Amino acid sequence: MSEYETLSQATNALHEKGFTEDFNQWDQERLLQYIQGEDGKDIEIVNFFRFEGNSDMGSNTILYALKTSDGIQGVLIDAYGTYAGQTVSKEVVKGLEIHRKAYEKKS
Repeated sequence: MSEYETLSQATNALHEKGFTEDFNQWDQERLLQYIQGEDGKDIEIVNFFRFEGNSDMGSNTILYALKTSDGIQGVLIDAYGTYAGQTVSKEVVKGLEIHRKAYEKKS
């Protein structure tokens, strides 16, 4: 279970901790450069949180707290399960899954 009950609580708490960039607003190609480590760029998953809707499968979301190699901290929100990859490109989702598995091994 997440330490936050709702997506908005988690987003607000991360914002207060300095995760102010909205990576959902970034061009997907720019984000992919960081995920794929192009041109010396890198991205780290600092934390992530899953939220499950009890009555609406469409409310299954995952919130990533991300930090880039050049110090940009922010959040990325996507659906998972049936609706994964509809708000964030499939390439970004796949790259983040690889990063998330590495994060989980460290934890």
